[in-house]
Amino acid sequence: MERGNFYEKTKEFLEYNKDNILKNLLEAEHHAKMLTSEIKGGHANCIIKHLLFIEGEAEEAINHSEIAEPKNVELFKMFRDLVYSLRKSIMRGKIKDPFELSRKIWILRKVFESFNEEYDTTKCAGCEILTYYDVGREREKLEVIS
Repeated sequence: MERGNFYEKTKEFLEYNKDNILKNLLEAEHHAKMLTSEIKGGHANCIIKHLLFIEGEAEEAINHSEIAEPKNVELFKMFRDLVYSLRKSIMRGKIKDPFELSRKIWILRKVFESFNEEYDTTKCAGCEILTYYDVGREREKLEVIS
């Protein structure tokens, strides 16, 4: 396989990973918003499923970004670790409040958007209310709480 063709294919696979990450973040965020009472038992199993899928796609994105976007390799690793940490917190029963869970998934999405400009909703002219958002501050909240 030619070097140029290999690079283009890897870039396509990375775009596929990114699309799947965002789709599943949105699904998990939506499911969390639908929860109305304390999280217990298996109430968040569907969210856990989405987070597992996101972890897997992030793992693949790490490999693909080594070729297609080397500047993002460490960011994908950090993102994967945040997803893992949140998933484990849910599974261990450390997160009981649906609003808290929804907020943490929202933060994950903002972290992902921060290094994937093509998905960055903070640039949306219709969402100017989000100008208060600071990715560093939000990432710290997620790391401290999880």
